[in-house]
Amino acid sequence: MLPFSKMLLVVFAMVLILPALESGGFLSGEVLHYDCMDLLGDAGDLKCGLDGEGNCTLGPRETLRNWIDGLTKQRNKVLKTWCTCFTEK
Repeated sequence: MLPFSKMLLVVFAMVLILPALESGGFLSGEVLHYDCMDLLGDAGDLKCGLDGEGNCTLGPRETLRNWIDGLTKQRNKVLKTWCTCFTEK
């Protein structure tokens, strides 16, 4: 029988490390989470590429800012409707 400290180490490995290995992303370098910031960055790069610019110049940047402003206004409108205690920041 293993000593308690070694059993604890084995349980630790099984609980924390095994699920990461099973997901396939632990050793392969695969991106596990693709969050909103990644999507916004990709959208900006795509917009600039479609406009024929390698870098985000004034035109595409302004379009993205207007889009973000519109989304922010829509979010605030929904929050005002759903949450009576909401205050705009």
